[in-house]
Amino acid sequence: IVNKSLAMKQLAAFIPAYSRETNTKVYVQDRIMEQQKLIASTFQQGGVVMLCGSVHMQKAVLKVLTSICNQYCDRDLSYYQKKKQVRMDCY
Repeated sequence: IVNKSLAMKQLAAFIPAYSRETNTKVYVQDRIMEQQKLIASTFQQGGVVMLCGSVHMQKAVLKVLTSICNQYCDRDLSYYQKKKQVRMDCY
């Protein structure tokens, strides 16, 4: 589904993070920090950031997204959340 969505330009990017891998643990918030300007640009252009995972991870990601909005965007994270540009399925 991801490759098809990328090919059809329904999805601009897919950047996975697997924190449970034994040798190559990567946390979502670390990936987001690597892509700060892309995330800010996505918000500013009306795009959506989708997040799925644990509530613990969600809290760490929201902290990073807040920092990115404060540094690169004219608005704070709550603005983009109200516009449904941050979509989360966390448990």
